[in-house]
Amino acid sequence: MIFPDPYMKIHAGSKASYGGAVILLGFIMEKGFAEQSALILLVMVFILVISPIIGHALGRAAYLDEISTDKIKQISYLSKKDSEREGNTC
Repeated sequence: MIFPDPYMKIHAGSKASYGGAVILLGFIMEKGFAEQSALILLVMVFILVISPIIGHALGRAAYLDEISTDKIKQISYLSKKDSEREGNTC
């Protein structure tokens, strides 16, 4: 799936990381608490802590670079081949 701007990409990435943490929690519930569960719990906490930090850093970089949806559409249009712009699929 292609998202039109970096803000939507950040949103999708943060949702995926929380989903991964829930899957890891499911592993812990399935296996019971053991040595592996402590490591899985540590990874899960790391994911939950680092995800908002990464999202904020990416969003701030996009904001400071003044990236807008119009600018991204223009870059996307210019990066296509001439045949794709004209609608030819050959």
